[in-house]
Amino acid sequence: MSGIRQRKKAETRARISTVGTFLFAQYGFDNVTMTQIADAAGVSRMTVFNYFPRKEDIFFDRRPEMHAMLAKAIGERPRGATVLQSLRALLVGLLSRGHPFIAVTPGVAGFWKVVADSDALRRSAYELLEELHDGVAASLAKAAGLPARDPTATLAAAMFLTVHRTAYEDALRRVRAGESIETVRRRQRELVTKGFDMLEAALARTPFAR
Repeated sequence: MSGIRQRKKAETRARISTVGTFLFAQYGFDNVTMTQIADAAGVSRMTVFNYFPRKEDIFFDRRPEMHAMLAKAIGERPRGATVLQSLRALLVGLLSRGHPFIAVTPGVAGFWKVVADSDALRRSAYELLEELHDGVAASLAKAAGLPARDPTATLAAAMFLTVHRTAYEDALRRVRAGESIETVRRRQRELVTKGFDMLEAALARTPFAR
């Protein structure tokens, strides 16, 4: 029964997120209320809040998944793999599967337009980047046996996220320019590969490359 309950909860969460994202795209993030989302999703307002404490959490609904994926890649990497090798494999694998953490689609430009049109979402996007950096830095420090908030881990986290962000933003620009997804994805793989080659060279004398 617990499996059924978990599946139903996941379905409800996904439905709220899908409906909310559609409404945000149609009417603008700031013009949609939690009550309107609840009514459109066929649930109570309290149910929406149970899954998403803030309206921003509905839009950036993959926030917990992102944290979990990165922490797992660092902390539960395959035997014999370095942290950098594991993170490289994570990004390449997500790109191959078309996962939105790194891969872009023709519709993603509309997603970021909603963000650009909302002060609240722009702040939330910045908070998300800061959270990801802090989370990666903490996981790196723990994996290497370094003190919490170690500056080397903090720097390495920033460098990793720069590789991710560069590959993502270049892909977004190319999609907006009308390039095919196949071409964009190929370019992303090249940038991720080049970025990690540079990372491994720059961090060769740290625990993250050994």
